Amino acid sequence: MSERGFKEAKPHIEDIKRHIWILAGARQPAINILFLIFLISPVISSLFYIERFQYMERW
Repeated sequence: MSERGFKEAKPHIEDIKRHIWILAGARQPAINILFLIFLISPVISSLFYIERFQYMERW
């Protein structure tokens, strides 16, 4: 991505972030936490899966 393209995309990124923040809800912390868990859980589960796979490889 060129420098100019990035500068033009930046306001859109900020806008998207603001929309996500509104949807995730600064007003509704419970939904915000659920949203974070929803984002983080696949990463954690994949890490555990990799660990288990490596452990099984050893045997």
